[in-house]
Amino acid sequence: MEYLGMIGVILALLTMIFMITRGYHAAFAGLVASSILIVANDMPLLETLVGPEASFVAEMGGFIIENYMVVLLGSVLATLLERSGATYTIAQKVIEIVGADHPYSVMLAIFLIACILTYGGVSFFVVIFMVLPMARPLFKTLNIPWTLVTIPIFGGMSTVTMSMLPGAPSIPNILPANYLGTPLTSEAFLGIAASAGAVVFILLWMRYALKQSLKRGEGYVDVEEQAGTLIAVAEDLPSIGRSVLPIISLILVIIIFGDVPYIALTALACAILIAVVSMQSYIPDVKETFNDGIHASFSTIMVTANTNAFALMMTYAPDFQAFAANLWQLSLSPVIKLSIACVLLSFLTGSAISATKVSLEQFAHLALDAGLQAPYLHRLIVIASSSFGVMPHTGSLVTYATLSGLGHKESLKYSLPTVTGANIVGLIVFLLLS
Repeated sequence: MEYLGMIGVILALLTMIFMITRGYHAAFAGLVASSILIVANDMPLLETLVGPEASFVAEMGGFIIENYMVVLLGSVLATLLERSGATYTIAQKVIEIVGADHPYSVMLAIFLIACILTYGGVSFFVVIFMVLPMARPLFKTLNIPWTLVTIPIFGGMSTVTMSMLPGAPSIPNILPANYLGTPLTSEAFLGIAASAGAVVFILLWMRYALKQSLKRGEGYVDVEEQAGTLIAVAEDLPSIGRSVLPIISLILVIIIFGDVPYIALTALACAILIAVVSMQSYIPDVKETFNDGIHASFSTIMVTANTNAFALMMTYAPDFQAFAANLWQLSLSPVIKLSIACVLLSFLTGSAISATKVSLEQFAHLALDAGLQAPYLHRLIVIASSSFGVMPHTGSLVTYATLSGLGHKESLKYSLPTVTGANIVGLIVFLLLS
């Protein structure tokens, strides 16, 4: 059947979403969904599942190789900050600054923290590990519904600092730089303008969601035990200076030595060392803290690697590639065609990284031939490909849903409109000003 392959892609995607939302582990869901995809597209089953190249296992292994050390060190650092009580000290300081009767200000603070961390080069995994325990006591003290923490976290890490702000060290922004030979600051003015539009949307959406939630009489519900993250904290807390020192050092090392290879790993290692030295007396058991942080990283990297491997497997399906190519045949301007194609690819893959990669491979040469300039192409592809950067099978959502204790439905309830809305608004502003 002519469209059997594409039907298989859609069925595999629905299977992946169904299984993960029903509580199946991402590893099992990824294998089942990938098998459906492979069979429907008439590809060799075992070779495409477990082969050494261009296979599910190969893509999963590649993701682990590229990201595991960041996840491991980030998990250790986050655990050190939580066990020492540093995150609670920071939370108390934020309450002191914004006041105990300003829920919106607290959400704004979490949003800014997530923005600063990700723009400083901190990965999504580290942000989730660090910001959740920092936000929890704030939300609990002010009786803010815990589900709403999703908006500032995803708004801060999956929108402006991932795709729009010039110089963002995110993978989606790095991919076109490598492919097109363009700088990370491509189309800086348009990127900043798009960021402004996206931030306005996030702030308005955050205020509206908070107002509606409080109107329904919702408040903080403790989900720590469900997430398995309830941790005993020392009674004596470190000072605010000691608490923020590891975070400040992390960001400064990345900014100052941004061009040094593997700078994220070096910065994380420095932050861990500083945390241990400056707060050793506040950490009940350093060895146990390290062990727990390492153990937590195992599940995180496996879940995320599986979901990302599945997203990339979809792009290998012949009918999927043909579908992507046919998008360019639409009778529209190159800019509009490219925007639509990137948004659709983002929706199907549920991954800004995968959508950006496929968009570059499928459409970059066509867009250049049509007269679009490389820097413009760079920024347009990144913003449009990030439109549906959060879907039920997206790695960052799987990790977040687990660590926050909210589960997929509650996490997706606010993350999807936050990420999609902000990126679409940013894309519209970008197109209108260009």
